[in-house]
Amino acid sequence: MHKVYHTGVYTIYMNWLKKSFIWLLNTLFPGNELEEEIRSMSLSDITQKITPKGSDNITSLLNYRDPIVRKMVWMLKYHGDRHVSKLFAGILDDYLLEELSDIEVFDKVEVILMPIPLSRARIHARGFNQIELVLKNLKNDYKIDAKSLIKSRNTKPQTEIRKKEERIKNVVGAYSISNPEEIKNKHIILIDDVATTGSTLKEAKKALLENGAKNIECLAFAH
Repeated sequence: MHKVYHTGVYTIYMNWLKKSFIWLLNTLFPGNELEEEIRSMSLSDITQKITPKGSDNITSLLNYRDPIVRKMVWMLKYHGDRHVSKLFAGILDDYLLEELSDIEVFDKVEVILMPIPLSRARIHARGFNQIELVLKNLKNDYKIDAKSLIKSRNTKPQTEIRKKEERIKNVVGAYSISNPEEIKNKHIILIDDVATTGSTLKEAKKALLENGAKNIECLAFAH
């Protein structure tokens, strides 16, 4: 219990430091040109960058190596930028429109969109789940479940771990299901912002399948 408590306090402290650092950068260097460029972009500007590809059973929509895409993820993840969340939502809408029609016609199962959850400590520190912000801006009416999959233990941020083996080990057993009946025999599209090694999505997928989900598709905004 003491270990869990200290881990939670450490996570909150590290997130506070990160937010303070971001605030300091924004204060010292206001009007970042790349951010201003992104905020002036329309959905059609971003769709030109869409390069859907699959890797390790994970579909990604954008190339994370692109400076604009990388900055968009940063603006969404640490600032909850409304314009960026709408841009990602537009890209996701276009992808899902075609993807879900095929699933519903041929598989005849209910499809659920499910964001990768954050730990309670991370939510408390940041104030939002960036994937949920995007899903709330989707234009089409999809079933979204942001409660069944939970982050059952705190983990070190994957961005702070370089080795693939350590990233995999970091998230082992990190996810659990609050109500298996909600996901039983369902087709779930599991969504994350960035997939580097895919460890987070794979571990969450494992928890869902072990608790009765019929099929899981893993999707990331960028890879």
